[in-house]
Amino acid sequence: MLTSTNTPPGQKVARDHSGWAVDDGVDSLRQWLDVVCADRSPIIAMGRNARARWQNSYADYAQRVIGGDYVALVQRLMATDTVSGTVR
Repeated sequence: MLTSTNTPPGQKVARDHSGWAVDDGVDSLRQWLDVVCADRSPIIAMGRNARARWQNSYADYAQRVIGGDYVALVQRLMATDTVSGTVR
């Protein structure tokens, strides 16, 4: 992953060694390209780290968060009387 520095995604790729965070702008992007083109070996390691992070943290995100937490919240809200705030 390639993202901007000083952003939540930038902090994550730096923490997980799963990509690169570069300053915004053409010059920064060119410098990053020069580094990556000179030594492509980090690409494989970064890709492995990104895949591991995905599998460990996000692969079941839709089912866990949308299908689980979100649905449970909606069900609780639907079971609550919106006028009095009491559970039906």
